[in-house]
Amino acid sequence: MMWREAGALAASGLWVGVALLAQAPGPDPARPDYSGTWVLDVGASLFGPLEAPTGRTDVVEHQDPDLRIVRTQTRGQRVVHSTITCKIGSPPCTSAVEGMALSLETVAEWENDRLRFGSRGTFNGEDITVDETWAVEPGGATIVVVRRLASADGVAHQRLVLARR
Repeated sequence: MMWREAGALAASGLWVGVALLAQAPGPDPARPDYSGTWVLDVGASLFGPLEAPTGRTDVVEHQDPDLRIVRTQTRGQRVVHSTITCKIGSPPCTSAVEGMALSLETVAEWENDRLRFGSRGTFNGEDITVDETWAVEPGGATIVVVRRLASADGVAHQRLVLARR
């Protein structure tokens, strides 16, 4: 009798284990490679109350966890160059923006298959926050950036569409 009960207990334990494994989360979804040259589609993007740039190109080097974005943005005749270098999931990374009184500390983290950037800093002496989520659309030809900017002047929401070149 004892062996039969032990066998039944072992069998029920096996089924409990199988049931628990079936409920356990699987591996993280495939994380996309953001490498490439990405050009802002101004017409498909939404800029909220802020003036739209006339152009933007991001050159992204991504070999997880290393990420480097070299950005050129134009607004009329003004051209701004910036570089952000990060280790995803590590302490804050650095941003360098030429010709602007902008200082940011940014943390880049994976959120499933999306990259999330949380930035805090100052612009022209005022505190600002910039939160972005980057998602590669199916097919890999487009990145959609959902952005929230906040300062003492208020909050702005943007949706930027970047096309692979």
